[in-house]
Amino acid sequence: MIVHELEPGAEIVDNIRRHFPYSSLRRFQGDMANIVYERLSTGCRDVVVEAPTGAGKTAAVWCAVKSFAEENGLRVLWLVRTASQVSKVAREIDASPIFGRRMLCINPLCSGLDQKRFNNACYALRIAGKCEHYPATASFSDVNIYSIHEAKELGIASSSCPYELLARSILGRDAVVATHRQLRFMELLLSRWACGRRDVILVVDEGHHILNQSISLTLDEVSLSTLEKAVDEARRYGFNDLAKRIEEALAWYCGVRLGDDALVDDLLPTASELIEAGREVQETQLKEGKSPSPYILALADFKLSIKGDKLLLSRRGSKRYLEAIGGLDSVEAFYGGWAATVTISATYDPALLESLVGRKLHVLRAGWPFEENSLRACIVAGISTKYDKRDDKMLSDVTWLLQVARQIASGGRTLFFLPSYEILQEVVGTVEAEPGLIVEHPGMNQEEVEDVSRKFLAKGGVLVSVFNSRLSEGLDLSANLVVLVGIPFTPPTSRTRLATQELARILGSEEKAVMHGTILPALNAAIQAAGRAVRGPEDRAIVLMCDDRYRRLVRFLPRWFRERVMETVGLSDVPILLESWRVMP
Repeated sequence: MIVHELEPGAEIVDNIRRHFPYSSLRRFQGDMANIVYERLSTGCRDVVVEAPTGAGKTAAVWCAVKSFAEENGLRVLWLVRTASQVSKVAREIDASPIFGRRMLCINPLCSGLDQKRFNNACYALRIAGKCEHYPATASFSDVNIYSIHEAKELGIASSSCPYELLARSILGRDAVVATHRQLRFMELLLSRWACGRRDVILVVDEGHHILNQSISLTLDEVSLSTLEKAVDEARRYGFNDLAKRIEEALAWYCGVRLGDDALVDDLLPTASELIEAGREVQETQLKEGKSPSPYILALADFKLSIKGDKLLLSRRGSKRYLEAIGGLDSVEAFYGGWAATVTISATYDPALLESLVGRKLHVLRAGWPFEENSLRACIVAGISTKYDKRDDKMLSDVTWLLQVARQIASGGRTLFFLPSYEILQEVVGTVEAEPGLIVEHPGMNQEEVEDVSRKFLAKGGVLVSVFNSRLSEGLDLSANLVVLVGIPFTPPTSRTRLATQELARILGSEEKAVMHGTILPALNAAIQAAGRAVRGPEDRAIVLMCDDRYRRLVRFLPRWFRERVMETVGLSDVPILLESWRVMP
């Protein structure tokens, strides 16, 4: 791995400046753009840009990548985490957005289904010629479409499938923005684009998510409630033997005594049996004018993703899920075959990526892009959310911190992050109705997340969320105060033990496996949440890192954030600290 520390104050060289979308530069953008372009031009295949939130990574990387692509007859595929980021980046760099079919669907027979059932229903309706919006009859080469809402409006107005309209529009474009999830269907997308991976530069924004997803080992999942519905469906359509076998598997999985997760045997019927029955049900549903979306076929899709004879039975709240699990080879497949790749993140683990892809990385690191006192951090001692410390006193201390934050944040904005929804619900249960408190709930869809962020930015108050949620990353949530309660370590479960074993095999030791598979992902999730607060030169915030464990782990934080940590204070000193911060010029 070759590391280059970026310098502040450089100007972008003339031949790439024309693609920079703004008139002025932030401190490290010039050197960032120049060095990315230089590395690509000298044959470097994999570049990683590690820079703070708000540094202007998108604009700087775009002008470098666009210039190199233009000179070499290549195209640019820019991947982000969420649909809202697709819209934002597509507007910023004037690229074509691509959203998933389900997000864009305007057919009432499909639009409300979960992903697996939607895929089956959409395909069946298209093949049977029963989707009135497919194939698309309109085009919009003269209209700029950047959002899901705009694409749907055009689809409704023209009685055309919005996804087909977007997919058709990319043919003549040299840059496309999509979500990480779209890479599952990348070969289909590239065929629409009339090119292959070797013709494209891949830019992976928020690239730490690719590593985190890989470490989770999850290839696919299905809820036990889906199995229950598949049983009822099989009986309703006359597949009684199949229903009995699924029901027996369901009863066994429901009877497992479960903490967070457990390895279990695959007791489900074969994929061929499920597919055969599911297709018959689907044909009947089509004849009946119903949505052709059998739960049996959704179960078949899950069955096809299983490797080996073991599944992971996991729990989230009161719901149980079966997960198909795999190794870490998905990262190498993700990054393989492109003309070049550029990975962007404020919190990244390039050493792990290099080990997984098996190629040398060129890492560019930037410092803090704004005034030195615009972001400061303090470690708060005397509190911990470590599993053996989670008692009534811990909950009382966290509730007290929330009340202090509410008082200090009067007239401003505070972000309050917790390690889990269970702790969130216990802490805010008695105060949620109070004015000025905005609480994230599990299962919120993208529109609800965006509504919450708009409300927070417009009215202020305290936004209570959890680490690794959609509100903790990728959104601009300018705030005066960020409270990080705990460190979001994954609990010691069957999943984490399997991941540690796999990482130890690749990295050569269990110590390295724990560092790269447990410690760094947890710290990076906390810093991602902290980074929501300062997004521009006018923002100013203080971050409270409330957990004793931060004191010994601070050396592992990204350099740009580690340099912002100014002191350690006791829990009882927090009100005095915040009051002094509030009155500072």
